[in-house]
Amino acid sequence: MKSKKLLIITLIALIALVALVGCNSNKVDYDSEIVVNGGFENYNSQEMIADGWNIKSGTTVNWVRNDSQASEYDSALGKYYMRLNPSSSGFNYISQKVRLEKNAIYKLSAYMKIDSVSSSAGVFISGAVDTVGVISSITTDGWSQVSQYFTSTVSGEVELLVAVGSESVNGTGNVSFDNISLQKVESAPEDEELVILRMKEGYDMADGGSITFVVMFTVISAGIIVGMFFMIKSILQNKVGMHPNDGVTGGDKFLNAMTGNTAKFIYVLLVAFVVRFITVLATAEGNAITDAMVDLAKGVADKGILSYYSGYVYDSQGVVWLMGILGYLGKALNMESVGYSILVRMPMMIADLTICYMLFSCASKYQNERLATTYGFIYAILPVFFVFGSLYGSVHIISMAFLVAMAISMLQKKYVSTGVFYTLALFFSNYALILLPVILLYQIYAIVTDKSSIVKNAVTMAACFAVFYLISLPLCWSEVAKGDVLCVFSKMYAFFASANSKLSDNAFNLYAIFAAGGKIRPDNLFLDICNWLFVIAMSAYVIYHYIRTANRLDLVLLSGVMLVAYGAIGAQGNIDVLPMGLVLILMYLIITPDIRLYIVGGSLATLSFLNMAQLLSRSGFISGVDNASLLDFEGKNAFLIIFSIITVLATFYLLYVAVDMTLASNVKLIEKERDISDAANEDERETTDVKPQKTNSKKKAKRAR
Repeated sequence: MKSKKLLIITLIALIALVALVGCNSNKVDYDSEIVVNGGFENYNSQEMIADGWNIKSGTTVNWVRNDSQASEYDSALGKYYMRLNPSSSGFNYISQKVRLEKNAIYKLSAYMKIDSVSSSAGVFISGAVDTVGVISSITTDGWSQVSQYFTSTVSGEVELLVAVGSESVNGTGNVSFDNISLQKVESAPEDEELVILRMKEGYDMADGGSITFVVMFTVISAGIIVGMFFMIKSILQNKVGMHPNDGVTGGDKFLNAMTGNTAKFIYVLLVAFVVRFITVLATAEGNAITDAMVDLAKGVADKGILSYYSGYVYDSQGVVWLMGILGYLGKALNMESVGYSILVRMPMMIADLTICYMLFSCASKYQNERLATTYGFIYAILPVFFVFGSLYGSVHIISMAFLVAMAISMLQKKYVSTGVFYTLALFFSNYALILLPVILLYQIYAIVTDKSSIVKNAVTMAACFAVFYLISLPLCWSEVAKGDVLCVFSKMYAFFASANSKLSDNAFNLYAIFAAGGKIRPDNLFLDICNWLFVIAMSAYVIYHYIRTANRLDLVLLSGVMLVAYGAIGAQGNIDVLPMGLVLILMYLIITPDIRLYIVGGSLATLSFLNMAQLLSRSGFISGVDNASLLDFEGKNAFLIIFSIITVLATFYLLYVAVDMTLASNVKLIEKERDISDAANEDERETTDVKPQKTNSKKKAKRAR
């Protein structure tokens, strides 16, 4: 009893300590000066430095006395001012660390006298995404006071520079500075532009629980993978059952209804909905991803969709049309910013829940209701999926839903719906273009081998192409009117270069291992050829294997592997690609639960979540930074390099497993005593009561062939 009391007291003390630490925020009063010795009055003539300031190595600073007898005298100045007059081009500055509060408004001001300058000079905050400071590139007639108002998304210290030149461009000149001031203010004047301070190097992950979020949900992700593995294994071995009561009384009937197949699906879907809806509400506004979708919706509603691609190519055709429709709806309902933010993210949440339903239905068809509930639960709560569709809010999840529908149609040998769903997937994500050779193979093979479907498949392919082109046409109308009739397709190809200007800026990727992840993609034909040769090589194996075996289930697996490999190994790999491949691999596991595929797929799912979580955390999304925007990893980021190595190794192992399973037909099932994938022989085994032998060979369900 005493030990319990001691534990409770200790916990209360720790909570109180955390609360007290949180209260110590070092806030400053409005209009109080934050810069130390901004007027350079406290000057040490022996050490040739002003108190509070640091001088960059190699920078020569002149401390000038403001002599009342001199022609440059200004009564607004103090005893001293500072002059930078570098003899050669460079980035010369003095600096001081200042502490800012998140979401506070500040006024930065300075006196400057620019006698000459080759590039620019001014007072600004180092490492900002957008320039925050008072900077000029023209000479002045004597002293001039300049100022800027900004709001901070940073909670902590930043570096204030007084410089000639900038972080990106060297310069020379003869520039004098004085009265450097930074004050926290209640608001900015109405006629002043309020700039937003966002930092390139990311936010302190200790602020706002970011470390807790990343670590806790990464552990949860790994725990779900491990826990569900043993659950699946137990179900396959018939050690765990969820059979409804077989009684005949009213109470038993109620229990049957509450534990039946439909009820289980409702429970799973409810969990998925609650998790995603809470995430959407908690992040309803205040980040650049959502703001970009809102701006797209409003822009299309205000200006129309005609010739949209004449100035912008990043969004796929389906996203532009969808956001435009939502924009018209929001405009008709006079929605405010929060309403718009929730509205534009609803399609992603609906697509996410639809995927959960399709996976549940797939498992119900090819396995049993117990496994269906388990696999539905895996998708519903696995962090990589609900973060991808809700917190990160990727529009590519809409395409992902159509890819899942395409795969199910493919398994059921429905050629028409396979073509339609793939076209819709391509309509909402250009990354679906990676699978184009696979889908063409599937349709052409059907035409060649199934004479009865020649007309139906040929018409479907032609109709999908025509509809895709006609719906995309208005977006490129101005170019088409000039004679560029293939503009629709050139814009799709341009997406890979324009939307992904870096080799890999936000994803664990092969190029990041060599610190090239944050580097601009070279405008090099050789790189383009190699990148697409990689896609062609993967497609070639898929085509060879399908022609040899006509195994549609393997086609689903290899499609998922292609997307994962492109995201982790291909140039311009993006954070959006990996989850699209993982969901197809999960579909394969539902029917053929290979232990190696489950382990490597689960590992990649955890790594993909870690990738997203770290990116969102360093960008300020988790700590609640207003107007947060994604800050890509730096090329030499140790975290990015280490986990890129792990991700690439896991991807190569995935490629090995996929080839071993498809080419060598070597499947190592999770449950070795009973081959549940041979659904066609289920009734025969139960009738004859013959125990199957242990095997590692692959026996695909005939319904999936």
